[in-house]
Amino acid sequence: MKLDLHKNLTASVTLDETKLIDHGTSMVYGKTEDDDVFIFIKDPRNGRSMKIHIREYLEEVRDEKDI
Repeated sequence: MKLDLHKNLTASVTLDETKLIDHGTSMVYGKTEDDDVFIFIKDPRNGRSMKIHIREYLEEVRDEKDI
């Protein structure tokens, strides 16, 4: 899996009531290693980044009706 930065993916990250990363300044990208998926959300403006680690079960969805 590779998320294409050219698609301009953004994310907002909020912890409790505190917004850590905003859509306006974030970049989202990802990578895989074996059965692990890593999604990174970075705010280059303040250098803060969030790493989301998903493990064990992945299923490729080819059609929306499979969701």
